[in-house]
Amino acid sequence: FGNTAEPTKFKDYKPGTVQNAIADFKKETSNIITKLEHASDADLGKDISFGGRVFNGADFAMMMLHDQIHHRGQLSVYVRMAGGKVPSIYGPSADDSSTNL
Repeated sequence: FGNTAEPTKFKDYKPGTVQNAIADFKKETSNIITKLEHASDADLGKDISFGGRVFNGADFAMMMLHDQIHHRGQLSVYVRMAGGKVPSIYGPSADDSSTNL
């Protein structure tokens, strides 16, 4: 709300370790949640230009939430294809040893 994302910030991002990337993700997620919790109706009604389209703030927030859900599911498929065990994301998975699915 009021901030423009600078694309070069993402191109130049080098967390150094997986732990740093996780910490950065958690920090930025917390910042976004706080901003959404304090957003006014006027903020949520503002136009946001993204990917060649224009969204109002509320629709943009929902689109980004759905994008996170999509990529989380996509990652679980890749984990399974690579021979890993899928963690409990939205409830027990077939790989969770504490359940009898």
